[in-house]
Amino acid sequence: MNEAVTTDQSAIIAKLTQTQPWLRFVGIMMMIGAVLMILGGTACTLLGVFTLAGMIPSGKGAGGAILLGIGLLYVVLSVIYFFPARLLLKSARAIRTLATAPEEAAVIEALEAQRRFWKFIGIFIISLLAFYLLAIAAAIIIPAIQAIAAHKN
Repeated sequence: MNEAVTTDQSAIIAKLTQTQPWLRFVGIMMMIGAVLMILGGTACTLLGVFTLAGMIPSGKGAGGAILLGIGLLYVVLSVIYFFPARLLLKSARAIRTLATAPEEAAVIEALEAQRRFWKFIGIFIISLLAFYLLAIAAAIIIPAIQAIAAHKN
């Protein structure tokens, strides 16, 4: 399985090598984004907790609960960002290895990491679309139910 790559495959290696800097760049940017989301989510969560505890004065409404919810959502999303970023960086590392030591195992590792990245992104998009459909349905149904209840009173 760890056979050297033949010269017929040099074009494949060249194309993969050209993607390596971009995979690395996007992976690093996603990691930075995840860290910033953790920091922002943590700050927002703390503000929400302090507001709910009465340590920070707030106006009327559910400001503390909203801050808490948004902060927790950001922390969860940052964790979700971590996994595809890790896959891109793994693919970039395998391609860098491939450029210095052209072996079939490195090609397979690079392509497997990219396959897993795209599978993750596809599942995430499907999940997001399902969430959007539920949110749109809730945005239509909940006010309609409230209007019917208010009309009966």
